[in-house]
Amino acid sequence: EGRELTREVPSYPASDYTAQPRNDAPIRAFRDEVLQHIEGGKPLLLPLEKGQYTELEISADGLRRLARLINAKAVADPLRYDEAVEQFEEAIRLDPKLFEAYYFRARGHYARGELEAAVEWFRRAHEARPEDYQSPCLLASSLDGLGRAEESADTYRATVQLAAKHLELHPGDTRALYFSAISLAQLGEELDRSRELAERALAMDPDEPQVLYNVACVYALLGEADAAID
Repeated sequence: EGRELTREVPSYPASDYTAQPRNDAPIRAFRDEVLQHIEGGKPLLLPLEKGQYTELEISADGLRRLARLINAKAVADPLRYDEAVEQFEEAIRLDPKLFEAYYFRARGHYARGELEAAVEWFRRAHEARPEDYQSPCLLASSLDGLGRAEESADTYRATVQLAAKHLELHPGDTRALYFSAISLAQLGEELDRSRELAERALAMDPDEPQVLYNVACVYALLGEADAAID
């Protein structure tokens, strides 16, 4: 917004204000009401300007955005993950081929250490989008955590192949680069190529936290502790 930047931390005096009770039901539609509305075949309306609305279709793009929103809420509030699972299931009911719903649900199980469930849902995500390289990589990691080394290795090799095809079309995708690097490092194969892929990702986006974290993982897997710590 063109405002001057500052590093000063604001300080406000403590108060004894008590938030007043509120009831949003008269002005908001809640989840079950929205689902009932949709199931009844009624239209969704998108406000344009005051008093003007347009009908909103339940499109594939809209459902993908919905899956990302559910995932963001689950990450922000892990204690409500069971609620997120129900919402993912509803999104899948609306579109059984919705990759994002399978993938983000799998990520939730993976983050919680529920590896058997993660394996199931990463497999289903890959079935929904066979060309995707992300779900196979995390599936391989889940299998490895369960001690299923041979399956894990085969899946890491599939990740490398899928990511290579993706990079032919999208050579600037840092995520595909470091997922390839991690897969090769986990396999203990083509280690120089693993390092080169990781360093390409780092050169493209040297300040991005996910890039930094995953490149550090690659260095750690390669036994380069100092580089990983840096």
